[in-house]
Parts: sequence; C-alpha cells; structure tokens
Amino acid sequence: MEQETYHFTVNGPQEGMRLDQFLTASLQDRYSRSEIQKWIREGLVQIDGEPVLERSKKLLENQSIQAVPRTIPENTQEPVELDFQVIFEDKHLAVIHKPPGIAVHPGPGDASITLLHGILHRWPHLKGQGSRPGIVHRLDKPTEGLLLIALDPEVQWKLSRQFQERSVTKEYIAYLLSTPAETEGRLDFPLMRDRVDRRKRTVHSAGRDAVTLYRMTDVYRTRKGRKLCRVEIQLITGRTHQIRAHFAHIGCPVVGDDLYSRSSREFYKFGLLLLAARLGFHHPVTGKEMEFELPEPDRFLDFARKAEFY
Repeated sequence: MEQETYHFTVNGPQEGMRLDQFLTASLQDRYSRSEIQKWIREGLVQIDGEPVLERSKKLLENQSIQAVPRTIPENTQEPVELDFQVIFEDKHLAVIHKPPGIAVHPGPGDASITLLHGILHRWPHLKGQGSRPGIVHRLDKPTEGLLLIALDPEVQWKLSRQFQERSVTKEYIAYLLSTPAETEGRLDFPLMRDRVDRRKRTVHSAGRDAVTLYRMTDVYRTRKGRKLCRVEIQLITGRTHQIRAHFAHIGCPVVGDDLYSRSSREFYKFGLLLLAARLGFHHPVTGKEMEFELPEPDRFLDFARKAEFY
C-alpha cells in the first residue's frame, strides 16, 4: 500500500520557525516532536523537493514541506480481535465507541495491544497503509468516547486536514473534583510537556496554544464538604491531555485522573470520568454534515447518583 504523505506550505507568520517545530504544530500533536525529528534524521522530510537532515532548519515563507512518517514495525500492525462498538460505517470512514483503558495506537517501545490492532482486525485492508492506518485523531488511554476512523489513505488525509483546520466539533462530558469559579468560561492556557514528569502536560508561556470552553451543568455538595460538578466541554484546540491539564491547572481535576489528581484511588471503580460525547465533521467524500453523540455510560450515571457520599 502507498505510504501516507503530508504536504504543507509555509505561510507568513510561520517564517523563521524550526522545521521540527513547524511539523509538530502542523500535524496537531498527531506525532511527538521527537518522532518527527527521527523522520528528519532518516531523510523522510523534504523542503522544496530536497531532503533536509537538519531539524533546526529555519523556514522561509512559501516553502513547500513534504513529510513521510516512519513505518512502524510489521509486528505492531498485527490484527487482534477487540470488543468495540461501531456506531457508523460506510466504505470511506467509520465512527466507533472507544472503550476506556486502551491506547489508540502503540507508542515508542510499547508492545502492548492497542485499539489500532483491533481496527486492523475489523478492517484488514488497512494493514500497511502508513504508520497509523485509519487513525485520524486520538483519545487518551483512560478516556472513553467517539473516535473517527478513515478507511482509505485519501480519506485519512482529508479528515486529518479538518482537524488541523479546527473545523471538527469535539464536545466532552467530565465530572470534576471541584467547581470552577465561573459557571461557564474559557480556559486559554498554553501547554507543553512537563520537564519533571514527562508523562504530563503543564501550563507554560512557552507552550503551544490550547483553548477549552466549558459550561457547568450540575453541582454535587458531598457529605465530606466537597463541591463536585459536571461540565460540558468544547475543545477549540486538541492538545495532548488538554482537558485534564487545563482543569487541573485551575484546581478542578477530572474525577478518577491518576495523573493529574491525588485522589484517584478513591474513585478507582469509576475510572476517569471524561467522555468524548459528541463529534461533528463534514464527510470528506459526500460533503454531508455528520454528527454523532453518545449517552453517558452507566459508570458516569452511577457516580452522579453516589456523588454526595464522596
């Protein structure tokens, strides 16, 4: 199968950016900067048709950038039968219900089973179509919800562009360990990888722009004096751990978050209470506006019923 290839043109405000920074930003966190630097070292990135091996190369306006992701080892693309629900499917794309507790795709040095293996079992023709066949966007391992799958490379590219252009509607439901100061608001805090705990993202002025909109819908006053809440969230950007890092930053971590809160053990039986509940996009072939929505899973509703005891 033909390998996926990304094409970009440097526009005015991007002039002067390093090549690795430009690609990381243009690919909207689909790949880490360290992974993109490997592409550059291996000659998989070209500027105006010529391979470039210098990751810190400064770019000029109107330059054409082409990047081909590394192909992941064949054994990481072995199909494995997994249990997930297909919400919608045609010959171009599918929308699935990602279960919590499973990564979308393998990470560096990660040999564990991921959702990618299940996707390749469900749609075997995708095997070998690029480094992450079918994957258009990702959800964190503990996050549950709607995930969009492309069933051919051209559709994958077109859907990825919609995410890059921020034309996709992404709405979430979360339960928080505290209530924000305002009933609704905008969290506009740049995020970068934490320099101490590399698993986490942290707010930093040198980070990449990250914008989260929220609206509080319910408040739960508990017998222990807590003031928990339910929020509906819209992502304007789509950074790694964006919702979890933003709400932790304002002192309202997501219930069950074992990375950004200190009380996750207390809520272990519920898991991370973060749901990718609504997804909207334009069908890349038919042009039809597509919208999908999930009801809250039982574990979310169970928590809401029992919240007063926490």
